Amino acid sequence: MKPLRRFAPLALALLAAPPVALADTIYTIDGKTIEDVEIVNETLTHVYYRQKGKTEQSVAADTVLRIEFSKLPKRVDEAETMISDGQLQGGVEALQLYVDGILAGQQKEKMAWAPAYALRRIIELKQSLGDWAGVVSSADQLIKSFPDSRYLPPAYIAKAEALRYQDKRPAAQEALKEFRALAESKGLTGRWKLEAELSEALSDPSLTGVKKRDRMIEIAARAGNEHPTVRNRARVAEGESYIEGEAKEFAKARAIFEKIAADPKADDATLAGVYTGLGDCLFHDAVEKLRSKQESSKQDAEQLLKEAVKRYMRVVVLHKDQTRYVSKAMFFAGRAFDVMEGGDARANAQKMYRAVISNYPRTDWAAEARNFKR
Repeated sequence: MKPLRRFAPLALALLAAPPVALADTIYTIDGKTIEDVEIVNETLTHVYYRQKGKTEQSVAADTVLRIEFSKLPKRVDEAETMISDGQLQGGVEALQLYVDGILAGQQKEKMAWAPAYALRRIIELKQSLGDWAGVVSSADQLIKSFPDSRYLPPAYIAKAEALRYQDKRPAAQEALKEFRALAESKGLTGRWKLEAELSEALSDPSLTGVKKRDRMIEIAARAGNEHPTVRNRARVAEGESYIEGEAKEFAKARAIFEKIAADPKADDATLAGVYTGLGDCLFHDAVEKLRSKQESSKQDAEQLLKEAVKRYMRVVVLHKDQTRYVSKAMFFAGRAFDVMEGGDARANAQKMYRAVISNYPRTDWAAEARNFKR
């Protein structure tokens, strides 16, 4: 694994990085934020926090979209620094040493939420590395070691997804069956039941084309405004179904992706899918205009290609843990650059191909990139 920063100047030129939070911030699925807090603990049912001058408060765990921490344990912070420098594998190893030390009783941790958080980060990083067997083993460790953590439900979902990517669909369905039983026994809300249904549907090989689309529409409708993150994830899968197979309908897919992009109630995986999908639609429209060979269409195509690159690079910069999309977004950013004329476009295309091959060598998109690399 080579550092991601080899193409960082190009990425940052296309998209500015978000500001860093100065205190813990809780983002909820209804688009609200709880700012300037100190996280006390994260359990399966609640996130507990303090605000200056107030007694301890809590928010339901299933309503939390994500949390930005202003302070991490020293070893976790060191690992995150390695990760920021592109040393993903080193970051994984450092986080694992921290978790193993905690579980072995070699050290105590004042931040009660931190060990489970570290394991969740390991899962995310292994997803980014395409280490699906590693995702399963880390998810199993989290499930066994932190059964009351807020990160437990996502661990089951990640495990099922990783098994699916390994073509172990029966095992993926079994993991989801276990999760549904857990959700029932713990009285978890409809959000997690719907999450399990969505993951099961995505694991079902019999659901393709219109069948898959109808199932996604049905899950999204039941999720509704009460569970917007599930709704939007199902809608991404619906949009993707329009550009899979032979009968592609890019206009319908684009309309779905644009609507979700305008909705703040979406997690990283959903947004990565949205912007990759938008890039695909814009790239397709650009190629179609170039085929017309009209001068006005050629100018429109150049603008569409630039817009496609912006969407793809948004995924690369802001959602780099979402391997399923990042490697594809890198590759097609390269293809879009290749189709452009003049300037540094061809050189930028080669940077993208090299980045895919170097950082995601085991993906299908790395194999595709090798066909275009010079």
